[in-house]
Amino acid sequence: MKPKKRILFVAPPLSGHTNQLIVLARELIRRGHTAAFANAETFRDRIADSGIEFLPWDPHSGDSGELRDRWNAVWRHASQTASITDGEVLMWDLAVDMYAPMHETLAPIFRRYQPDVVIVDSASMPAMDLAQEARIPLLILAQFLGPHVGIDLRFPQYGTPYSIKMNVGQRFWNYLHPLKALVRFGPILHKLQRI
Repeated sequence: MKPKKRILFVAPPLSGHTNQLIVLARELIRRGHTAAFANAETFRDRIADSGIEFLPWDPHSGDSGELRDRWNAVWRHASQTASITDGEVLMWDLAVDMYAPMHETLAPIFRRYQPDVVIVDSASMPAMDLAQEARIPLLILAQFLGPHVGIDLRFPQYGTPYSIKMNVGQRFWNYLHPLKALVRFGPILHKLQRI
């Protein structure tokens, strides 16, 4: 029998990013592992009701409020744009600015929980770096599962409707998204690498 693991899950406090990891955490608990989830207070009930230990994490603590306001505005705007690429550019710019506060607020959680394995959403870059710095095995959920995730119907399934609202032309151009991403995200990724 393989030894059971202490698994730490980290996702930004957004429904789509959090829900898909909740489903994975529930399955790993069912298989006998211990799981904890670092996320914002607004997700406490959703996480705890799933049988997962909730670890409060406020990625905005310590900032002046400007980043929190920008965070909320970016997610609202990104969810209304018809272009996935435009929405992702907005999100990546914010991710660069949020990196340091997220890293600083996650570090104590890593030290307290001392996980054997870390599983993160792809938008949790500071958690990836903290796991690598501590030499903790890391899994990154890079594919958005969206409506394929079974979550309690009391909670929103995911908060971004742009893929549902796209017309045929927008779907075609978003099919070419990986090529556009190389051109559009190059400068942002270069900036992030320097941090």
